[in-house]
Amino acid sequence: MSSTSSDIAITGANGFVGKNLRNFLHKKKINVLGISRKNFRKHASEVKITSTNLLEPKLQTKLKNYDALVHLIGTGRRSPKSMFEEINLNLTKNVIKACKNAGIKKIIFISGLGVSRSNKSDYFISKYKAEQEIINSGLDYTIFRASYIIGKTDYLTKTLSKQMKKGVIIIPG
Repeated sequence: MSSTSSDIAITGANGFVGKNLRNFLHKKKINVLGISRKNFRKHASEVKITSTNLLEPKLQTKLKNYDALVHLIGTGRRSPKSMFEEINLNLTKNVIKACKNAGIKKIIFISGLGVSRSNKSDYFISKYKAEQEIINSGLDYTIFRASYIIGKTDYLTKTLSKQMKKGVIIIPG
């Protein structure tokens, strides 16, 4: 860890938010450990790990050098309930364990606007449970309840653009 700035680990580093966050932190000269299940192009100053196991020893060793972890892994796409639980909840539990094992004291989590105990959606229930795991973890935390996050290369904008070009926009519901 450097004494002049924070060193940040990011799960979901190859996703839309992860790529943009990595670019921002790179410009600010903040050291980044990018973690993704898929290979990705890293900045010269960035450490990259491609892994699906957040508890593997190689990753645990690398995490010991970081002050905080931004947890961006999640799915909101139509999936079976079990997929929401596996990705949104169980991977969050593993992130918490990884942080504790590595001595990371702060976790920043992207949740979802609409998350609550009373929401009946499997997606929101899985995010609510993940939030509760983080809140009860003993780690310092920040939880963002984001709505749609859109930009030049995000999934929603690309899909809507394709639909507009075809002259047909699909409206769920």
